[in-house]
Amino acid sequence: MGSPELKSTFDTIIEAFLFLDKNGDGKLDKKDMTKAMNDNSPREKSPPHITMTRFREMDWNKDGKVGFREFLFSLINWVGIDSSNEVHVTRKLMEVKKRYVPGNSSIRSLNSIILRFPQFRQGLEEISGVFRQFDVDSNGTIDHEELRKCLHKLQFDCTEDEINDLFESCSLGRNKGMKFNEFIVVLCLIYLLTCTSSSNHTATPMGSPELKSTFDTIIEAFLFLDKNGDGKLDKKDMTKAMNDNSSREKSPPHITMTRFREMDWNKDGKVGFREFLFSLINWVGIDSSNEVHVTVI
Repeated sequence: MGSPELKSTFDTIIEAFLFLDKNGDGKLDKKDMTKAMNDNSPREKSPPHITMTRFREMDWNKDGKVGFREFLFSLINWVGIDSSNEVHVTRKLMEVKKRYVPGNSSIRSLNSIILRFPQFRQGLEEISGVFRQFDVDSNGTIDHEELRKCLHKLQFDCTEDEINDLFESCSLGRNKGMKFNEFIVVLCLIYLLTCTSSSNHTATPMGSPELKSTFDTIIEAFLFLDKNGDGKLDKKDMTKAMNDNSSREKSPPHITMTRFREMDWNKDGKVGFREFLFSLINWVGIDSSNEVHVTVI
């Protein structure tokens, strides 16, 4: 493991998770958190609203259960550490933002984005055929090796470290593999990182023009909301996006803020592109069990 300090850190993180996992099932739920809170000495007792806020921050996929992977991601966010892939994504968005011309965009409001949900769904469902093609064992998930073969077939030039990072950061199911919605996030992230440079924007291995158009529109939607161009969304961005709308398309403030809270999975007041993608996929109603036509590549 290297240094004794690193081993001690990992041991303490595991110990923290085991302390919270009161029923010992390897998942945290609200009952675990309440019991952990009540087990504290009076001096260390956390206010109930803080404990529940922390739980919601950890429950990234909103299923009422927090696995060790979600716990780790949340802990990493709380202490302020970003993955190298997240940094690359943020920098790429800032680069693309410089070429973004708002006047040429068809997206002029949050409502404009919502009205495109059917288009997003139709475009993203094309990926289902690719997903099933590489889900060799037909278990509804793609493992690391299947993902590597898929990206090679799609002619994406990713290093082994980049593939590892994408798999770990987008698969929320621990060792169970990558579900369909997580696979969509991976492909869109790779498209952003490899296919949006001004020099090769027209040359893309994405397959159908419809899928490319869908990813372009999703990126455009994020850039519309990212008013300060820092590659992250915050409440000020959302407020400015709302106020910049034409009066005909203006979104009510409570709807805009509700959408922001839905996107801010880790509750840090910032929404990265990955969080935006997961939220968008949830909004348009795509899950891991979608059954659509198969597209052979």
